[in-house]
Amino acid sequence: MYKLKKGKSDYTGMIISALLVITVTIIFLFIKDFNVDPFQIKTKNGLIEKSRCLEDEYLTDLAGGGYIRIKVKVETQDRKLQEELSLRQKEIRSTILSIIRDKTREELSKPEGIEELRRSLNQQLNKMLNGGEDLKVFITEIVTY
Repeated sequence: MYKLKKGKSDYTGMIISALLVITVTIIFLFIKDFNVDPFQIKTKNGLIEKSRCLEDEYLTDLAGGGYIRIKVKVETQDRKLQEELSLRQKEIRSTILSIIRDKTREELSKPEGIEELRRSLNQQLNKMLNGGEDLKVFITEIVTY
């Protein structure tokens, strides 16, 4: 019978393989800690809070003629309200569209008109949802035609 002698290079390969297996195992065991949640934001004191938002783009006609393309972002940090946002997306979209359609191009050509639209959206959505005053509405893009 032949006996195989193992040299240093054989042990080095085994050690590297073992370290690789251990590293991959550790990563898989703790993968939840490596996930990056797109809704996490850092606060001033360095803590991470979850912020849930609903962002959508709307293209619709305006009351006095013309069209608008607008991006609206609805954000909250309340867990219950986050769930309600995701469950009622179609209703929220419909409400936003009906409020936008009532505006004219002239109203939205002024900064105070855009701010009034944002406030209207904020008030109506806060009334509609069970979260009280915890929603924040942002208009991130607006183009009128």
